[in-house]
Amino acid sequence: MDEARITLIRSVSGRSVGEAAILTVTGVVDATTWRATADGILETIAVLRPPGLVVVDLAPVEFFAVAGIRLLREITTVCRRAGLQVRLSIPPESIAARVVQIAHLDETVPTFDNVHAALHLH
Repeated sequence: MDEARITLIRSVSGRSVGEAAILTVTGVVDATTWRATADGILETIAVLRPPGLVVVDLAPVEFFAVAGIRLLREITTVCRRAGLQVRLSIPPESIAARVVQIAHLDETVPTFDNVHAALHLH
């Protein structure tokens, strides 16, 4: 299987969210890739300042194992300690969405069907 990769798609500015970073995760997130994936995301978000927003986009993920929950929990903890908001973008029928639901992470981290929705709360 391919390893997971992180891409900073773009920084977004807007009245509704302030400064935002959209981080797209691709490939496989499992026990062998989650640590490197987390390190890449944490390095990217280290430069953000409150009240910034981090959207973790899992739409292109090919495989998402339970280790992915550890990844998302670590990202969420670090962001919250830094005063940053975290939102997840996960297609509802994806394996990542199912794993997030089973772990009840969607009850503590705002989860949206797509990046556009994650950026635009009304």
